[in-house]
Amino acid sequence: MARPPHLVIVQDNREPQRLPLVRDLALGRDPEVAIAINDGYLSRRHCGFLRRGDDVFVRDLGSYNGTYVNGTKIHEECQLFRGDVLKVGRTRVFVDFGDEPGQDGLQIHAPNLEQHSAVKPVARSKPTKLSEAYEEIAAKIPPRRFDPEGSASWGSATRRAVVRPDDKTPFPPPRIEESAIARGESSSRGQRSDAGIRVLSQILRVLANATDVHDFLDHALARVLEVIPAERGILMRLDPQKRSLYAECVKSAHKGVSDADARRKGISHTIARKVIRERVSVLVDDATLDERFRGASSVQELQVRSILCVPLWLGESVSGLIYMDNLLHAYAFTEQDRDVLVAAANVAALGIQQLSRG
Repeated sequence: MARPPHLVIVQDNREPQRLPLVRDLALGRDPEVAIAINDGYLSRRHCGFLRRGDDVFVRDLGSYNGTYVNGTKIHEECQLFRGDVLKVGRTRVFVDFGDEPGQDGLQIHAPNLEQHSAVKPVARSKPTKLSEAYEEIAAKIPPRRFDPEGSASWGSATRRAVVRPDDKTPFPPPRIEESAIARGESSSRGQRSDAGIRVLSQILRVLANATDVHDFLDHALARVLEVIPAERGILMRLDPQKRSLYAECVKSAHKGVSDADARRKGISHTIARKVIRERVSVLVDDATLDERFRGASSVQELQVRSILCVPLWLGESVSGLIYMDNLLHAYAFTEQDRDVLVAAANVAALGIQQLSRG
């Protein structure tokens, strides 16, 4: 008998729940529903999951805060695909369709892309260490501390965390003001380096007011795409059991390509596994000409030229990765871009640590 799809329910600081979807199930705050979740932002009956053959659908049940698929609020029945991330309140849900995990047990939930074993180890990977840029900025901006009453202090300023019904952080919605591609190659390396440092400092300062992990990571990814010439950026998180890697945020910096369309395109599973398991950053100059990718149908399907991927790493903990690619241009990324992205990943990992507490 074929294995049924499973719902994987992820909440920060809690072990993920895995439930087989053998019948229609309702999710909400009501202890009487099939999937009862302790999340104050959920309605009593928030959304419902339906299985039709091998397909899985979700529909909102008139919830107050809404049901979001890949960051978009749904208003009618919506089919869920591999790699889709459902957000309800402060809870994330994705579907495990039963794909075989790799030998290391890590299952990658990326849309429209099967796992391939033909890819050989990639070039230009190197051990990741804490970015000097991150250390320099972090030394100037002390980490946020929480007092027992819930107020947050940042330096000499003190702000009280306010729970708002729309579950949004108190900073503008994340969007790419102007991508590095749009600006072209007119700026010098020194100017790009200075811009990278400014963006990293701004992301750290935004963390002072952030209350939601997803919104902070979405904002950070958009800002990084302003200084690194990628057409697409994907921030993926590793679940607490370190068994599943799923897309948390996806941004397109290419005009005419929406974030939703960018999400539908997969990633290289081999690169993702290497980055997570070995804690290395990977820079691929031209995947189409590299002999080691000749037998890799994943790279051929993606039709990417340049790839840059780094782990979300801080201390001894790896909590995910940032994956960027450029479909049109080979040698799109430099070692300088790698350094900036490593520092941004350090900041993102810090954000996950701080905002997932409590």
